[in-house]
Amino acid sequence: MDGSDFHALDFLVIGGMKCGSTTLYHDLAAQSNVFLCEKEFDLLSASLFSVKHARQAYQIALAAKRPNQISGDVSTTYAKLPDYPDVAARAYETLGANLKIVYVVREPVSRIVSQHYHMHSWRGPGHMSADINACVREHSSLLNYSCYAMQLAPWRSRFGDGAIRIILFEEFVANRAHTMRGLAQFLGFQPRLSAVDSQSISNRSEGKPVLNRFWLALYRHPAYHRTLRRLMPSSLRSELRRVLLPKAPPRPPTPSLETVDLILSRVADEELQLRKLMGRTQPLWDFGAVRATYA
Repeated sequence: MDGSDFHALDFLVIGGMKCGSTTLYHDLAAQSNVFLCEKEFDLLSASLFSVKHARQAYQIALAAKRPNQISGDVSTTYAKLPDYPDVAARAYETLGANLKIVYVVREPVSRIVSQHYHMHSWRGPGHMSADINACVREHSSLLNYSCYAMQLAPWRSRFGDGAIRIILFEEFVANRAHTMRGLAQFLGFQPRLSAVDSQSISNRSEGKPVLNRFWLALYRHPAYHRTLRRLMPSSLRSELRRVLLPKAPPRPPTPSLETVDLILSRVADEELQLRKLMGRTQPLWDFGAVRATYA
């Protein structure tokens, strides 16, 4: 089954992690002719995945969608290989071949620094120490999630290059209205650019609430995802986290030049592949300038 008889969803935003997908989510949600599942719906990366359950869950999540709206799911676990495998195949089987894919990417060292701080603040599985130099070598996700061409490979195989839109984080935050205009053309809706709040950036790590043991136990409980998360508005959950949870610790020290060189050597070919895929002849990021920042 290729999902051709099921058209609940029009597009996915698959990440990347700490590349602005939360800000993009809010920009898309502000468009009157776009309807989104809850941020980090994560349905296609669920450990107990089934096509039948996924289709039922999407139908429930999108029940309030109006006929003139397109619909999307914004979940960064969809581009976290190898930790969440087979997501592209699941998407194809569940949602069909006409799905469109949006992928936001960021200068790799900055993305890794941001992910490391996020995971250092986090008090659940995958918590990292303050030493980013050790963590880059010990936690493969830091490098893997910056290997953008590798992350895109299964999506390209399933849906084709024409179904994929790559957005550079740096260009997005510099001109969000321009990004929304291009994305609207790609996805097929009329943008309302006045709804884009260009001054706000979502999901900053500084001061962000982090999980304690109680909230982590609740978050990991199956009943939370099956019932409470779907019944409790995201605004209420955010307010509860703000009031009840401790704030993120100060930022750890930045990586050494040796670690930066390790990252850049690992992602150099990835950047070249991504540049060709985007049809660009110039480097997407100035790695020399990046390196100089940490020298």
